[in-house]
Amino acid sequence: MSKRRKKQKWLKWIIGSVLAIVAVLALAFSIFMYKVEYGFPFYEDEAPQIEFPDGQKHVLLFSKANGFVHSEAIEAGKKVIEELGQKNNWFVYTFDEGGVFNENQLKQFDLVIWNNVSGKVLTNDQRAAFQHYIENGGSFMGLHAAGDGSHHWDWYTQNLICAEFSHHPIEKHLQPNTMKLQTLGNDPIFEKLPGRIELNEEWYVFYANPAEKKAHILYEMDGELIDPNGNFLWMNNKEFGMGKAHPNIWYHEVKKGKAIYSAVGHDAATYQNQDYVKVLEQMVNWCLEKK
Repeated sequence: MSKRRKKQKWLKWIIGSVLAIVAVLALAFSIFMYKVEYGFPFYEDEAPQIEFPDGQKHVLLFSKANGFVHSEAIEAGKKVIEELGQKNNWFVYTFDEGGVFNENQLKQFDLVIWNNVSGKVLTNDQRAAFQHYIENGGSFMGLHAAGDGSHHWDWYTQNLICAEFSHHPIEKHLQPNTMKLQTLGNDPIFEKLPGRIELNEEWYVFYANPAEKKAHILYEMDGELIDPNGNFLWMNNKEFGMGKAHPNIWYHEVKKGKAIYSAVGHDAATYQNQDYVKVLEQMVNWCLEKK
């Protein structure tokens, strides 16, 4: 074989190898983006065996992630809630499978916390049981990814979160800003919360302010102080933010039940901020109050 033919053969092999690598990377990236947007659903039907103690409030801490997995933040959130449970004498049951979402067990919980839950995590029957639980006097507390766009459940988005997720900043992923406590009306449980909390966070952008749906804003920031641009590859219409009044934490009633949601909590360091821990504690206390 001539040197020229050998050179051509090696060149074809190199080009083929590069194209194969590019194809594999493109496939991997497409799978990742699909998971972020839709998740890869898997479900569990078996109900756990739970011994509910008397004389304590019962809290379900649920952290299942079928979409993007906030591994470090999930573990940090679990640690904080479990420590607050010990401090306040709550029975915190940590379980990450959907089998607990049945009517018999849900009705024994005073509060269900979705800790960075992402993707479609419940079957249709489990969704129906959870909706029935909330609308008939149960309480919900959602953290960060619990309000992202991966759940694809209209009732959950419109009635529980009260806001439709659009995007978060991409290039300037984590940015500093100050959340400010808002006017509280007739909810004295929040009166002693920190007036200002400085965080370096992934600030979620929603299409509309949940206040438009009568949700009460607990904390908001000046959204004009961040770069909200979420444009990325084919997503080229995500350069907008929520303006000067950018909500971060809000709460409202859902028929006979209650819901409170915090859009922050992407970064594990957020759960080490003692001012934010105080907010989490009072969020739980508000949920556990009788209406």
